[in-house]
Amino acid sequence: MPCGLIERRVEDGVVDRHGRHRAASIPGSFGALPCLKPAFPRLRDGAYLLYPLAWPRDGCRTYGLESARARSAGKGPIGEPELFAALDKTCSPEGVQAVRRLYDWVKPHGGDFAWGLGIAYPSTNAWFTVEGQWVCTWSLYARSTTLTWDVDFEYLLNKGVSTDRMAAFAATLRTIPGVDARLAGLEQAGYKRRPSLSIDGIVAKSGAVEIIERALVGLVGLEA
Repeated sequence: MPCGLIERRVEDGVVDRHGRHRAASIPGSFGALPCLKPAFPRLRDGAYLLYPLAWPRDGCRTYGLESARARSAGKGPIGEPELFAALDKTCSPEGVQAVRRLYDWVKPHGGDFAWGLGIAYPSTNAWFTVEGQWVCTWSLYARSTTLTWDVDFEYLLNKGVSTDRMAAFAATLRTIPGVDARLAGLEQAGYKRRPSLSIDGIVAKSGAVEIIERALVGLVGLEA
């Protein structure tokens, strides 16, 4: 997405010149949406600042339907402590351990995170460079119902990742018990899907994390 300038009101968050929030008008198909990095000094409270539009890196925020629901239950900056505190409340110990392994795998392998704003239901997206594109690859949602690890095929598709690479990614994930049913119809839908995998029901099972890591190695292109 090309860079542009938008207006931000200090006490209200991201708004346009008419006071409307801009984030809600950005199509959700972009996945983890652009974050804001300051270009000009902060003015007094209530003054408008100009910020450049850029893709998220280094702890930026995410937007979209799930984030909107989460923010309605309490808005504020979150990060690793809030995410794992929420997981500890609702996940099995095995589920928390599985998520911790996947989380800790990201940055040592060239990835980074974009965070949601929901305090009650924290979320994060893992971004990697895939075929030269910085793209959201998987997401984690501490929802009020089932906690899930989501595979973001739709975002890979939107960034032009090749069908062969996505097909290989899906094929490896399908070797995890229970995943084949969750990926049913993926190819027929042209990869325009973001299937959710239950953390306790699938991701925490024996051998699942190792297979996910192997699938990510192939996707990101880290093969020796």
